[in-house]
Amino acid sequence: MLIADYMAQDSALMRKLFRATVQQLDGVEDTQPNADGILERQLAEIFTDAERLHVFPTATGAISLWHGYKKGPHT
Repeated sequence: MLIADYMAQDSALMRKLFRATVQQLDGVEDTQPNADGILERQLAEIFTDAERLHVFPTATGAISLWHGYKKGPHT
């Protein structure tokens, strides 16, 4: 599985851009868990070998690309 989304905003600049754009449009309540890294924790619970492949800095915050394998036998 490959997933690209706004996840943890690790740098001060990415947090600032995320707050000024995504959180202003979608609301802090809906987006703060992503900025705090909840998706990373959920991916680690759902998938084996969950790993961040790359972080894309954008004008609206960092977008992370993750991959992992479904737990259980691989087919």
